[in-house]
Amino acid sequence: MTNSKSQINSKVKNSKNQSGFGFHIWDFGFVCNLGFGDCNFRREGITLLLVVVLLSAILSISIGIFNVVYGEFRISGEVADSFRALYAADEGIERTLYLDRQDNAICVVVQGRDCFVATDIPVRSGGQYSVRVSKEGGVTAVVVAGQNREGANAARVVKRGFQVIY
Repeated sequence: MTNSKSQINSKVKNSKNQSGFGFHIWDFGFVCNLGFGDCNFRREGITLLLVVVLLSAILSISIGIFNVVYGEFRISGEVADSFRALYAADEGIERTLYLDRQDNAICVVVQGRDCFVATDIPVRSGGQYSVRVSKEGGVTAVVVAGQNREGANAARVVKRGFQVIY
């Protein structure tokens, strides 16, 4: 142990005398003068450094791919919810037109703006619709809004609607 210390000390003395600089880099027992001396650094850690850099690059690429795929899944889920809301609105408009034109059961007694309003009527697809009918001066306006909500307390609600005037 003392032999290796004396070798290091002699290297330090020799390096100071050769270049005149006082800055030295200690690399696990080897001294390198920042001047014009010989530098023999060990290179065993370079493999570990390259592995860390390579793994970081692979991790960055995989996170980017995950973000793209996750976004596509969200978009496809929103498209499915949009179709359910559209079908709910279509079912609502068809039922309302049938009740008004075939059965003459809407706004028979009272006519005017919003003479018939029904909200949150469920449909088989899992969505629901709300309908509003106005009859003024022989013109009937039917507005139906279908919506789909995923889960009981979902924050995302998709709405689609139709308006028919005849």
